[in-house]
Amino acid sequence: MHTVEVAPTSVRVVCQNTLELALEEARRTKNIFRLRHSANIKERLTEAKEALGLVNKQFEDFNNIVNVLAKTKVDTKMAEKFFKGLGFDTEENENDQAVVDSIVHLFEAGKGNTMKGVKGTLWALVNGVTEYVDHQRGTRKTKAFGSIEEARLNSAWFGQGRELKNEALEQAVELMRA
Repeated sequence: MHTVEVAPTSVRVVCQNTLELALEEARRTKNIFRLRHSANIKERLTEAKEALGLVNKQFEDFNNIVNVLAKTKVDTKMAEKFFKGLGFDTEENENDQAVVDSIVHLFEAGKGNTMKGVKGTLWALVNGVTEYVDHQRGTRKTKAFGSIEEARLNSAWFGQGRELKNEALEQAVELMRA
């Protein structure tokens, strides 16, 4: 029997690697729907449509959050709360200060962050963290990864980089609601 797997994902699948990433995300979040070709496939297809409707709602909810973040201007106090909420201690740790300085620069001038409707907002701050993690954050080459680029990609998609990006979004939402 053949099985079809259906899963919502925010990953743009363009190759085997991104397909694996999307499937890993779906399995981790238990957001995967499997359809076996069997006698009751029509019933299963109806269930799948309902499940995908819930996913569309999740994407709509995310879009609404992003729109509010993009309308929420960041002031100095808010930025300080944001970075403290991410665990950065700029008063005691020079490395933390260097990271925050890099993110602030990307907040102000990073890719897409100078656009009208994004500039100076919580969404730009989240984007600054994302660009930092994905393109600038230091990492070490290990036996598991043949290059620093591979190690950075793994961190950004699966490891500490991913965690930092998720925490940045959560922190921004918390500040937005305050």
